[in-house]
Amino acid sequence: MRYLKDEAGDVLSRIVELTRMTSGDLKIMTGSHGRTLLEEMRIGSSGCMPVAAFADLYAATWDLWHQGKHKEAMDMHGRTLLLLTEAGIYSGVEPFKYILYLRGVFKDYAARKVSTTGFAAATKAAAAGSGPGRPLDEAGKRSLKETVDYLRPYFRA
Repeated sequence: MRYLKDEAGDVLSRIVELTRMTSGDLKIMTGSHGRTLLEEMRIGSSGCMPVAAFADLYAATWDLWHQGKHKEAMDMHGRTLLLLTEAGIYSGVEPFKYILYLRGVFKDYAARKVSTTGFAAATKAAAAGSGPGRPLDEAGKRSLKETVDYLRPYFRA
């Protein structure tokens, strides 16, 4: 095994321990929406696989950090966390699809309808810790649009 994506529990301490145990040969990436991306980079993670709706913001943070521009990276990550916090208020994948719609990636933001118990459980697990499970309503759409418009200068695509 050469790569590991770790996003459950205490990821930060495992990055340190696994890097030590493998002399850095195991490349450790994270997920969990990149919430702890700055600390992960400080301790030597090899990457992050966050939500796709605004991956370019995470990439900008990563690039700035690795260029030695730590203050600018922190500023960019703060912007990313603003959008993540706004999207995290709502349940499931719908807010992230809506962001892709606002960015012109999709012509529609409709999310798949839950059709099986397994899919429902997977959706619930994926959304765990990302908010109280509020449905995306008109007020939420306006809020996300305002945040996306604010961040538009920082998107790469």
